[in-house]
Amino acid sequence: MNQNMAYVFQESARRYARQPAFASRQGREFVAVPYGELFADALALAEALTGLGLLAREHAGLFCDNRREWILSSMAVTLCGAADVPRATDVTDQDIAYIVPHSDMKILFVENPTLLSRLRRDRTACAGLRHIILIEGKADEKTEGLQIHALTALLEAGRKMRAGGSRLAEERMKAIQPDDLYTLIYTSGTTGAPKGVMLTHGNLISQIERVPIEIREDDRILSILPVWHIFERVFELIAIANGCCTYYS
Repeated sequence: MNQNMAYVFQESARRYARQPAFASRQGREFVAVPYGELFADALALAEALTGLGLLAREHAGLFCDNRREWILSSMAVTLCGAADVPRATDVTDQDIAYIVPHSDMKILFVENPTLLSRLRRDRTACAGLRHIILIEGKADEKTEGLQIHALTALLEAGRKMRAGGSRLAEERMKAIQPDDLYTLIYTSGTTGAPKGVMLTHGNLISQIERVPIEIREDDRILSILPVWHIFERVFELIAIANGCCTYYS
């Protein structure tokens, strides 16, 4: 039995190394990343996150829609022993003002410069943040003490760390316990302030092992629901555990 979700990802990379894991649309074609490559990139990004000072059991925000960089960033947060706090790019200013400080996130991935500019307008919400990682576009140096990084640059930095022998991610993986927080998902807030739903590594592994859905390695799965919704999230993890390819539409 897998001890934690980090080992679920590692095992899938070992068993299905050359098989397609996630496919993204480029023009009219879908281009897939193999499981082995995805896991190697996630390890590199996790290495870089630990280098930025993200500690085990801290929280990292992930405001991004369904795309390859979403699963890469989410996996990296997991591999360095932290928990992600996901939301889509259509997150409202009101929810940003509530979720960012309430979750006590230290690092936040944002999909694009438009979302970044909205965050910059709310100094109070960003008070506890140390770093923002921009998935699309170029990053500038700082915003009033808050460091902004481009995802591509951070990924390359992590690759160099690992090439130099750093294995911080593996050390963090060994220390993750089943009762550690895996993700903190906030409800839509339609009946008041969003509620943070705490799900552990053990919670998600239980779903993978017990949800009665039979899928095979050669099945193809289309991702439609927002990935921060728990139904979509669980099915995405079931697909990873079974070596399927998920297509981001």
